[in-house]
Amino acid sequence: MSKGEVGEALRKKLLDDKVLVVDGPMYFLDPKALGSMVGLSFQDAYLKKYGPQTLEYVQAVIETTK
Repeated sequence: MSKGEVGEALRKKLLDDKVLVVDGPMYFLDPKALGSMVGLSFQDAYLKKYGPQTLEYVQAVIETTK
């Protein structure tokens, strides 16, 4: 996930929004935060089904890297 500038920016945003939490060397995903902040369920992420809220979230991150 954190390959390249966009990946690192996305990881930072997810951490800032408390969607990801660091515990030692591990990252943990908060599924409730994923749904409320990113508009994505774990199952939809697994199936690569991205709705408008998710696309807007990622697009905003991409814009910050330009």
